[in-house]
Amino acid sequence: MNLEHAKLELVSRYRYIMGNAHLILAPFLCEQTEEEFLQCKDKMMREYGYQITVPLIYLDFDKLDTIVPVLEAFLLSDKRLEESILYRRIKTKLKDKEYISKVINGLALEEKKNSGKILYRSFINGLVILDMVWDYIMRQDINSNNRRIKLYVLDQYYKLFRYRNNGITYKNGRDLDLRDRDSLMVGLNNNAFHREQKEIGTFLNPFIIAIANYPPHKENESIFTEEEKQEIYLIEHSKQSGESQLKRIRSEFRSKKPK
Repeated sequence: MNLEHAKLELVSRYRYIMGNAHLILAPFLCEQTEEEFLQCKDKMMREYGYQITVPLIYLDFDKLDTIVPVLEAFLLSDKRLEESILYRRIKTKLKDKEYISKVINGLALEEKKNSGKILYRSFINGLVILDMVWDYIMRQDINSNNRRIKLYVLDQYYKLFRYRNNGITYKNGRDLDLRDRDSLMVGLNNNAFHREQKEIGTFLNPFIIAIANYPPHKENESIFTEEEKQEIYLIEHSKQSGESQLKRIRSEFRSKKPK
């Protein structure tokens, strides 16, 4: 795989997770039961002097633990997007009424969590997926060359996410630079996923090597030029990439809400 093919594949995968993050993650949104809420409320007040007033809504990382290796393979393997396990799994799940029901329930919980909020709203998006995979790879052996190179390639996804089309060149990826504060968006840092240190996961392959061997552009420390980033940004924000299924599901969700 040459560099241009690798860049095209990376962009396709990036657009897919940005457009389908809700379909992937919404089924894993949960709300505390009354018993869990009361126990948590008591603990927070007793140990931290902090009072919570409503049950927490959160992503169930115990269940997500099973799909993080699939997400790593999707973002870093040398298989074409359409041949990946994630793509084929989601395509199948979209025909599963039970799965769609879980997506709808997750959307309802996300809306409930953000109800009445102007600041600090929580969103399921592609950044959550990137952070999940990053934290999962970080659990590999720190001395692993495989780990270091995979994180470098994954950082190229972050650099696309940080772009804002405002004439400012941002260099930050996963490691946030306060000089790039206009592009900062708080992501996930859960450290919740289990992984044996010596487990390799996705091996180095032609896709990873093609990107890792290419020197980044000096002006933005990315394998993409600012013009390429702008083109990707404009396509992504045209609302035409990967959102038709989600729009249909959101419409179904709203139609089921009580009037």
